[in-house]
Amino acid sequence: MAKQEVVRSVFMITCVLLLIPFLSPCVSSMNVAKDETSQEQVTEPTTSDSLQRALHKKYYSQLYEYWKNQMWREALEPGRKMCIDAIEPGKKAIEIDPKYKSAYYYLADCYVRLAELDSAQRVYERGLEVDSENKYFHRGLAYVLLAKGLEEEAISEYEIVVEQFPEESSYNLTLAKLYINQENDEGAIREFERASETDLKKREAWIEARDKILDEKGGEDPQVIQYNQQIEQIDGQIRDELSTLEILYKRNDMVVNLVDVYLKYLRLNPEDTQAKLNLGKQYYDIGEHEKTEEVLTELVEMDPGNVEAYFYLGRCCLSMGKSREAIDAYKKVIELEPDNIKGYAELASAYNEIGQPDAAERNVKKAINLDPDYGYARVVYGEIYEKRATPHIDKDGRVKLEWARVFEKAVEQFAKAKKDPEWKAYAEGKIEYLSQFLPTDEQKFFEEGKKPNK
Repeated sequence: MAKQEVVRSVFMITCVLLLIPFLSPCVSSMNVAKDETSQEQVTEPTTSDSLQRALHKKYYSQLYEYWKNQMWREALEPGRKMCIDAIEPGKKAIEIDPKYKSAYYYLADCYVRLAELDSAQRVYERGLEVDSENKYFHRGLAYVLLAKGLEEEAISEYEIVVEQFPEESSYNLTLAKLYINQENDEGAIREFERASETDLKKREAWIEARDKILDEKGGEDPQVIQYNQQIEQIDGQIRDELSTLEILYKRNDMVVNLVDVYLKYLRLNPEDTQAKLNLGKQYYDIGEHEKTEEVLTELVEMDPGNVEAYFYLGRCCLSMGKSREAIDAYKKVIELEPDNIKGYAELASAYNEIGQPDAAERNVKKAINLDPDYGYARVVYGEIYEKRATPHIDKDGRVKLEWARVFEKAVEQFAKAKKDPEWKAYAEGKIEYLSQFLPTDEQKFFEEGKKPNK
């Protein structure tokens, strides 16, 4: 179930990525070919020149015009015919000059468009024999292997691709999905971490560029509008990445790493109160109480009605020995939610901590009146009795009957707490410990003897 949850959370990211080679090869191939053929065209044979003219003029030029205008249906059939027409010139060019790398790009691209994946794979593999470090060949081969369902082979190629394209998070995300399919959470976590950091840096660069144009030309400038659209789009992608990381960290007991997730959320939006609350809670869970207090204090200033923030702020202050501040936090909870059972119980616990048993008892009774079966309130009530009686244990571990009766009341409360499954084990431990201080048979006998005859 957990695996399915992770896969679902990355599906929207990866399904688009799997289409990229179908949606973009004409543009990328044109750019790649332009860079590489510029150094080769002087010595390229005549047949290779014919191939480039055939592909570039007849295929890419016409097809690219369709794509540029988003005329997808019109592009489909002309593009297919052009691919078919380009196959033989491509084969001939490679036969004449096997080192002419652009021919491999064009030919493999045509095979991909024609869904002839075995042929495309062979072309990319031959290209890698010519240039084993060529990142475009590795990228194309990785896609083809994935499209053929050869996941283990695709992983091997994508592991190369992510190193060759460190600024392209889409390849990290594709590799992460493959790792999840192979139940390799460690690899998936690594790639999601890299993707989220890459996308955050890209987002920050876009914001900086947008703000510069905004200052110079105002908010109606087309570039500003375009940047805003890009930022909005990448925000969604980053949130998906972080959400999946959160699931993976929890599944692998890597709770310390959750701090990094919530810090990244706040890089997206410093005013994200949920991310700030999660960060404060996570700091509390790993024992970083000073950071917890700092984050949650900022949060309640931003969001004065955030009840959960006050709860954790109270707990944090108690852990730091700041009982008065904890009491103030719990009082705020009750002010915001007068029927908050947990708020009364926590406030009672805080009063008990600072040695105010009467105030503690008043508040715990309010919690019990709201819900007599609330286990935590019964636990707090038991602890109030326990704390009252504990100073009266003598050095030999004996207790006078008066205080043994108080321990007895504590045990009664812990017994009622056992009804709540969440507190059953804790209550049983308390009962076992306190049983040594309960009234003895001898004490009961003498107490009975002191009673006046009726």
